[in-house]
Amino acid sequence: MKHGDNPIDKETIYQHRGGTGNIFHVDGIGAQNGYKSGTCPTQELVDAYETSDGKPVLNLDNPYIDEKHTQPNYNPDNTMYDPANPYANRDPRFYATIYYNGSKRKARWGFAETAESPENYPAGIGNRTRIITTYVGEPFTGIHASRRSATRTGYYERKFLYPTSGDDNAVGGPGHKWYRLGEVILNFAEAAAEAGKLDEARIAVNEIRLRAGMPELPTGLTKGQLITRIRNERRVELALEENRYFDVRRWTAPVATWQRPTNG
Repeated sequence: MKHGDNPIDKETIYQHRGGTGNIFHVDGIGAQNGYKSGTCPTQELVDAYETSDGKPVLNLDNPYIDEKHTQPNYNPDNTMYDPANPYANRDPRFYATIYYNGSKRKARWGFAETAESPENYPAGIGNRTRIITTYVGEPFTGIHASRRSATRTGYYERKFLYPTSGDDNAVGGPGHKWYRLGEVILNFAEAAAEAGKLDEARIAVNEIRLRAGMPELPTGLTKGQLITRIRNERRVELALEENRYFDVRRWTAPVATWQRPTNG
């Protein structure tokens, strides 16, 4: 069942009633319109996207060397990833979900470029394609500690933005999708893997991967390896859809300190 308007696709099961308003004006890159930039994807999410050959960039069992997750533990079997060119040859869902340094966006930009942004200068206010530059010191879309329209992470959300919307083409959304078929398939894949039905789990998760343009998971994965890959698949397929927090909570094994009584 669903709530609200009819979905515009065959996969929506439950969605928010009505449209989401003028998405161009209320989400994503705040520098376009003076709004807050909103949710900014993290480096950890970026690192979760595989390269286009279907291999994880990091060692999924121990993705970071340090406690603060600033030192990646690269997957030695991945020969396609280049740390000097990190956004090349990635899962197509990465490009559909995240604006990164060097991305391009066509929209109405509400400011004139200055020489401090040499990638885009000169250009005036108006509808145009702009290179999204996110380095520290870039005056409009770069990392800035206090400006509300700036990214805090070096990335901007792209997933829910209409790619060509602007003041000349203000596109309102059909409604936020709370539950869709992709999540159902991944729920089944995870449950099947946990139950030891590895072939069924692999077939299900590969349905998600193949339609995204990614290779199938390799055969011969152990139960633990398959569960790890399915969990990462949930992270990238359902990114920014309000699932990750609850996934991590239910995957977290209790530790000894949790078993102690607390004071108050």
